Amino acid sequence: VCVDRDSASIARHPETNPPASCSPTNLAYVIYTSGSTGKPKGVMIEHRSVVRLVRNADYVQLGPEDGVAQASNASFDAATFELWGALLNGARLAVLQSATLMDAKSLAAAIESQRITTLFLTTALFNRHAQASPPPFGRLKHLLFGGERADPTAVRRVLEQGAPRRLIHVYGPTEAATFATWYAVTGPEVIRSQVPIGRPIANTTAYIVDERGQPQPAGVVGELLIGGHGVSRGYLRRPELTSARFASDPFATNAAARLYRTGDFARYRADGNIEFVGRRDQQVKIRGFRIEPGEVEVALAAHPEVASCAVVVNELRPGEPALIAYYSCAGSTPLSTEAARKFLKSKLPDYLIPALFVAVPVFPLTPNGKLDRARLPKPHESGALDLERDRGQGPGDQVELHLVKLWERVLGVANVGIHDDFFALGGHSLLAAQLFDEIYRLFGRRLPLDTLWYGGASVADIARLLREDVESVTWPLLVPIKPSGTKPPLFVVHTMGGNLFHYDHLARALDRQQPVMGLQARGVYGRELPRRRIGDIAADCVGALRGHQPEGPYRIAGYSSAGIVAFEIARQLALAGERVSLLALIDSFSPRKKRKRFIAETAARLLRSARPRLVQERAYHAILNWTGLSGLRRLRTIGEAQRWAHWSYRAKPYAGAACLFVANTSLDVVRGPALGWDELVRGGVHAHRLPGGHSSIMKPPLVTELAAVLQAELDRGEPKS
Repeated sequence: VCVDRDSASIARHPETNPPASCSPTNLAYVIYTSGSTGKPKGVMIEHRSVVRLVRNADYVQLGPEDGVAQASNASFDAATFELWGALLNGARLAVLQSATLMDAKSLAAAIESQRITTLFLTTALFNRHAQASPPPFGRLKHLLFGGERADPTAVRRVLEQGAPRRLIHVYGPTEAATFATWYAVTGPEVIRSQVPIGRPIANTTAYIVDERGQPQPAGVVGELLIGGHGVSRGYLRRPELTSARFASDPFATNAAARLYRTGDFARYRADGNIEFVGRRDQQVKIRGFRIEPGEVEVALAAHPEVASCAVVVNELRPGEPALIAYYSCAGSTPLSTEAARKFLKSKLPDYLIPALFVAVPVFPLTPNGKLDRARLPKPHESGALDLERDRGQGPGDQVELHLVKLWERVLGVANVGIHDDFFALGGHSLLAAQLFDEIYRLFGRRLPLDTLWYGGASVADIARLLREDVESVTWPLLVPIKPSGTKPPLFVVHTMGGNLFHYDHLARALDRQQPVMGLQARGVYGRELPRRRIGDIAADCVGALRGHQPEGPYRIAGYSSAGIVAFEIARQLALAGERVSLLALIDSFSPRKKRKRFIAETAARLLRSARPRLVQERAYHAILNWTGLSGLRRLRTIGEAQRWAHWSYRAKPYAGAACLFVANTSLDVVRGPALGWDELVRGGVHAHRLPGGHSSIMKPPLVTELAAVLQAELDRGEPKS
């Protein structure tokens, strides 16, 4: 358009806005949600539904001074609130990247730098960020959360430690245009066992009815029906489904008014607020996404190696539902997890990819010939999560070992190999964020969250990034080796003479319900100054041990020279009035025997390696250094600290009893079945003789015999004297 040339033509047009050609009941958009038959449903949303959501609303007020975060994917109906909440109120729209949204620290920085006042989060993400110290919500004017049953503990924590100006719990199906009810959480004192979903938002109605469509009184559970301008037109080209889920509103004066049957059970509280109770059908929400398992079944059944399949929701970790896919093979070879995930990734979004794939020879059926989902094997029963599953390549250093234990703890699986893929083991974005928080606490390194997607998702990949600065790490004293299980934990000691690698095979060979926690000496790795006294090492371990288990009885074990530290830990606990139900010394020589053996071995080594005329001089200076008589110089290396700690230790008697596990070859070195411990253990030493040597008893296959005897002692309680 040339303004000067066309000025006459332009002047003939009216100066007022052109008339709007659409009405409130015109279609605004179609958004797809999962279908129970595996075919997604297109929900038709009208203009009035969007306007009622964000204009002149009672639950939130937005204006030009506000910044609204777009934290949702455009295919998720919460984006309707975010996009149009900003655009129809003159507010700014601040687009957040996924990595920013997943990390509490990055989210807090984005809220401040982009001047965000309004944010919606799924309940799962809200619960996660509630654990941050402090939660990242303090600068917000409006924080909305919803999508799943709210955790009262998480809500209380946010209110007490990082509350926004207004905290709003929202509820609503896609068919009712995003939000249908709201509840303003005013203080931690009002949150009891459940956070209500509140009352209908403006221009919306809600009814709780019985099977005959009659309203239920307060406190009685019924199906929740949604009415008002938010109700969608129905499902695109699905008239039968539309008529089944939508009906005329018998409670409205307008004959054209309609209701949506949510399929959710709820009840009214005495104060008029609504409480969510549960779902009517198998439809579930996982991490804020509404999922129909049938949609995943249809996609998986299309694989040529799958004869039949079923997808159900079960818990891989307590309180965390996940999709489990069961399938029978079309051929003789089971479908690998990697192949199944790759196949489904080409057809489904990430949140619909099952966390676990379980091959079953025959599907259980009901008497009517239908699939009996209740009889499908649970994940732990199926063997897919069995503690005895073959592990991949084991850790090669302490960095990989600590990462393996983090992987196992966060994912809730055992025997993780260093090349196992985080996502193939059931990981997802929320667990990834939790994992990186743990890595930060352990290593002091804040890695970008998208490292798992673009830098590699295995232990080996992350270890490579961390090794460049690993020497600056302050290593924790307590390391979970096998943290899960219902039995009281066994604390195994790792000092300068031991290694947590020694306990890895033993922990897996013990009962699967037997937790094993590692205690390691300060300064074993990195630049931290190591302890040079056994008493100080033991005192550090006692503090870490009591931090994990405040009261006895305690079960403590030590292998090789770490047995001396385990002995001192038990002695210090006993002096503090705590009960030690088991002190297990695994092929460990008493301090007195170890000192004599040490001098003999040192002299022999010098005689073998040195020239005769230097033997006396080198032996003299070596013993002076090792005994500390040459000035007690400040020891900085691990080897020097180890030698000094054991040489200077003068053990005092322990009033309790001990179990000693002795390798056959050790009895050839030290006379007596107690390896010298009978001089220090006043309660008696109960010795078990085991086949093999000092190293082989801690490795397969001989470690299984050690584990069987040790487990029997753990289950027995007090050791025999």
